[in-house]
Amino acid sequence: MFEEVDASVVCKQLGLSRFGPTIKPHYLLSTYNGPSDVLMDSVECSGSEQRLIDCDNRNSTNIPCDHGEDVAVSCLQRRCVEHDIRLANGSAFEGRVEMCLEEVWTTICLESWNILNSRVLCRQLGYRSEGANTPANIPGPISMPIYSKQFHCSGHERRLFDCEKSGPSPPLCNHNHDLTIQCNSTRLCIEGEVRLAGANSSSGRVEVCVNEEWGTVCGDGWGNTEARFVCRQLGFSRFGEFIAYRHTQAHV
Repeated sequence: MFEEVDASVVCKQLGLSRFGPTIKPHYLLSTYNGPSDVLMDSVECSGSEQRLIDCDNRNSTNIPCDHGEDVAVSCLQRRCVEHDIRLANGSAFEGRVEMCLEEVWTTICLESWNILNSRVLCRQLGYRSEGANTPANIPGPISMPIYSKQFHCSGHERRLFDCEKSGPSPPLCNHNHDLTIQCNSTRLCIEGEVRLAGANSSSGRVEVCVNEEWGTVCGDGWGNTEARFVCRQLGFSRFGEFIAYRHTQAHV
């Protein structure tokens, strides 16, 4: 019997939230016009699988089911990307710090926070690391969990979650002690970010952010495989194509 734990694997494989999937009767969908064969039956997932095909199942072309027994699933949109950082109730460079953990936004405890942590956090947000500070608490309605560990950054990490961590949280950790940050307002590129320049929104010269600066990519050894990786990172179809120009060979 197909259950919600099985549906959660389907949603996770599709890049959607694994929380809150529901199973819908097939008859609620539009008239069936898909493949003729039923290829999986008796699916049993633990929930840890990355793909539905990895779950225990009976897989053949002679399964005794018809399309009246097809499974239909409704998924939630992914709520946030793991370890992403955002600022709330402030401005583009100042606000309450919120971090994504297991697809849920959390606040961070101010206790034991230091300037090295602030520099790493501002750099992750795409601002200069110099001049970061922690202003007074920024008010706002809070109904989210608090991250329970302390960060110990060296100052060279590219992302806050790459820093060493220890726990549990200090006793003063509550929403009156949520971390707020003010970064240098000078905007930089984010390490590893890519963009296309010189053509249109879906094609152009590849530029990559390294050490807080934009630069181009040498075309030596570049091909469709690399182009498709860039397209996927930019949120386009992974089926991109390498375009070679006489003067510039770093395009997709």
